[in-house]
Amino acid sequence: MALHLGLDHHAAQIVSHLFSQGGLSFNAATVVSLIFAVLGTLPVVTSLQEIYEKVFDQSHRGLRDIHRIVIWVLAMCAVAGLVGEIGGPVRGLPGGFVLAELITFAILTPFVWWT
Repeated sequence: MALHLGLDHHAAQIVSHLFSQGGLSFNAATVVSLIFAVLGTLPVVTSLQEIYEKVFDQSHRGLRDIHRIVIWVLAMCAVAGLVGEIGGPVRGLPGGFVLAELITFAILTPFVWWT
């Protein structure tokens, strides 16, 4: 990019530094983001559980089912990670968009049935 813009050596180093891949950083913003993600996910999963309890006429067990909520959230994270890991490289192939969507469907369908 620096050559295309006609930059000198010093300016090219500055541009290169801007686009260099930084290391993994774990700071306060990351911690706050994770806390908000967990605190936002738990009510959604709890309300989903309440909907299923009403639909299938099951009694509400409250915190006695917290292990089920934790397992579901972990499974959801694993499924999302799997879809990202498999779908990303496949999209670059010819016809990869369709193949990636089929793979996503094949991974998400059992998860939704399990839910």
